Amino acid sequence: MVVEDDFTLREDLKLALEDEGYEVVACEAGLRALELAEQQTFALLVTDVRMAGLSGLDTIERLQQSQPMVATLVITGYTDEASSIRAVRLGVGDYLKKPFRLDEFLQVVAALLSQQRGRRKRWLREQNLNKTALWTLESWLGTRSDQRAFIECGRWAAATALQLGLSSELAEFAQRCVLLAGCLNVLGDQADLQGLPTDALSVLEELRAEQPDRETWTLVTQIAQVAQGQAVDANPSVVEAFERARAQSHAPSPSGLGDQRRTRLRLAQGLEASQDAQKAREIYQDLVQAEPDRTAVEAQLGLMRLSGREMGREYARQAVDSARLLNPVVWAVASLEAGLALGGQGYGYPRESELLLRQALKLSGDLNLDLIEAKACLALSDLSSERDWPRLLRAVEAFLQSDALFEVLESSRWIVPCLVRFQRENPHPVMARLLARIGREAPARMAGLLEQQADADSRLILAEALAGCSHPAAVEALGKLSRDGDARIRAWAERSALAQSQEPPAPLLRIYCLGGFEVWRGEEPIPTGQFRSWKQRFLLARLAAAGRPIPGELLMDEFWPDDLEGGRASLNVTFGHLRRLLRPPSWPVELDYVVREQGRLSMNPALPVWHDLNELNRWASHEEDGSEAQLEAWRQAVRMYRGPYLENCYMDWALQYRERCEALVQETLRRLVAALLERNRPREVLEFGGRLLELDPCCQDSHLAIMKAHLQLQRPESAVRQFEICKKALRQELNMEPSIALLEYHQRALLALP
Repeated sequence: MVVEDDFTLREDLKLALEDEGYEVVACEAGLRALELAEQQTFALLVTDVRMAGLSGLDTIERLQQSQPMVATLVITGYTDEASSIRAVRLGVGDYLKKPFRLDEFLQVVAALLSQQRGRRKRWLREQNLNKTALWTLESWLGTRSDQRAFIECGRWAAATALQLGLSSELAEFAQRCVLLAGCLNVLGDQADLQGLPTDALSVLEELRAEQPDRETWTLVTQIAQVAQGQAVDANPSVVEAFERARAQSHAPSPSGLGDQRRTRLRLAQGLEASQDAQKAREIYQDLVQAEPDRTAVEAQLGLMRLSGREMGREYARQAVDSARLLNPVVWAVASLEAGLALGGQGYGYPRESELLLRQALKLSGDLNLDLIEAKACLALSDLSSERDWPRLLRAVEAFLQSDALFEVLESSRWIVPCLVRFQRENPHPVMARLLARIGREAPARMAGLLEQQADADSRLILAEALAGCSHPAAVEALGKLSRDGDARIRAWAERSALAQSQEPPAPLLRIYCLGGFEVWRGEEPIPTGQFRSWKQRFLLARLAAAGRPIPGELLMDEFWPDDLEGGRASLNVTFGHLRRLLRPPSWPVELDYVVREQGRLSMNPALPVWHDLNELNRWASHEEDGSEAQLEAWRQAVRMYRGPYLENCYMDWALQYRERCEALVQETLRRLVAALLERNRPREVLEFGGRLLELDPCCQDSHLAIMKAHLQLQRPESAVRQFEICKKALRQELNMEPSIALLEYHQRALLALP
């Protein structure tokens, strides 16, 4: 941003900067500059000193309060000692005295922006260190039931710090003090914290040694002690702030705590998938103690799946009740999951299941959630003896037309038996096509179902879905049909030309880096423990994200910067193990998903690789044509974003991807919320506006959209509450007041109160 009251000079500087490729905003006065700064963030402020109204140095001082990372360049024709001293105190980046040469000006701008990028990288790394430490400590303590109280105490410490007006960084510091105390309570006061996860030791050592100034350290220590109930002679203001934090139903939390809860949820879901039910249950139990949010609802559904008949039913009810208080999208998903569970084996509540599925069907239909509607329709059709065949076939068509293949595959365990039953009653090519698609994408799973079937008609339907599939599991299962006890199936097996000599298609390699690192080879996950180090995991992520070959020298510089010769050997070892790990075991031919050619490493372009980062970019960049397909593409992009990119990696390239991803998702959510508001769909505005606030609690556009949605739904009291949440977030994070538009809709909401 260029602030200069001389029109000619202002335009000359603006044009020169734009010719260099910079995006430039120019204005004539300090107050106007501050108004513009409310709408966007600037990397560099170029300002004159003497201007009508607010001076250049006053403008810098006020802008730094809301944008502390901004670089500054002062240009002036006047210099005096007082201004120079004040400029030094404000940390002004550089000073140019008029008149100056244009090339000199551009050189200074380039240098300041380079310094600003370096500061921002360091700041992002520090933020990532904080999140990594909190996530590691909470996850480690969460697996020990006798120490889980420290997790809650740490959160109260953070909330208390914010009540006292401390920054979110110091709030996280107070929380970390409590969590470290919990770890040391288990391990003893070991300087090296042995016993914690290996990858986190260096991070935790760095953070453990970090201390603010003596006065702040004393205050933070006392906050941590009060939160643990250990302070005897505590400062009354600290005790009062602690009680105030506990009394509030929605106690404020430092940035990043929402991400930690979602990370712990994914940890619990991973433990559940690996059959470690006890540890998964402990984490789920901890997550449901908080105020109802999407994470708590998913945790309740997790407890439902891990519990017996009666408790499972109770957790299902709790999940649906909690979801109803949030928004209709979460309500629809929870109703579907609970309805499917209660109608399944081991539960046996068909009436409750039917009511929940009908609820999910209606909600998803109102919200245009095609896949949820299709799933609810299939499940309801399976419960009823009378089928609505036209509607059922439309639901099957929705599965076939969906690009969200993995959502279909994840539900295939119950969808396939439903389709088989429907095919036995009323064969239709649409259902046969969906079965064939699932058989093509999940052949091992379909082959397992085929071998479990006692009914001959069902075996024949599944065999036809696998016909021609050359996957080893499918070939083996189909080969057994020639010895089947049913003559029809033996005859079909003899007629069917099983292409056993044909080379089977390579399994799809799925790489998830958003909100946790996961790798799937076909239908089977590759356990994270099989990667020998975090560098192997992150190297795979680096290659998947690049989309092009990367020189080995660059990878050595990124992963082993301190030892070039040793780095070459380490890269060779890492590459070799990664190549062996990704190869499918017992596959008839060798498959190399990562390749090296002329010293450059890349994913093999000849093999199928799916990467959630690429999918996010694809959905988010959908052409903006105002269609329903455009809205669905943006929704899919938001669903793809499960959390920060490689949240436990703080290498420079990962930080850049993470920042880019978060900015892309925020922009996609802004566009989606605006489009939904324009189409008068307030319930969806509440869902996606809330998602945007999870990423940016100070987004005034989102707060305003949610207030408008509440007023459209005739809920003025909810609009007033949203305004108060916005006002508190802006004051705590940015020390600023809500916009004029927010104040206007606040007044409208107050006038609409009964």
